[in-house]
Amino acid sequence: MKGSSASRMCHAWAYETVKIRVSKKVGATALGLLPKAKAAKRACDNFEKGGSHHLCGRTSSYWFFVDYKGIKGYVPSACVEAVA
Repeated sequence: MKGSSASRMCHAWAYETVKIRVSKKVGATALGLLPKAKAAKRACDNFEKGGSHHLCGRTSSYWFFVDYKGIKGYVPSACVEAVA
């Protein structure tokens, strides 16, 4: 995973279907979707500050870099739950 050499793997579980984006901002190009109630792989120490967003009923400026079925990009933390 990006930015982590020896990190163990965790997951980001989606509250709602969310776009996987090329960078940490809402207007960035979407690469694909992380469907509601599905989990994407992520490094456990992966929690990055980026563009502020108000999505899924929450406001945050943090993002996760994920890998969902080979689609690698960023999802807003407001729409996912970090799980081990």
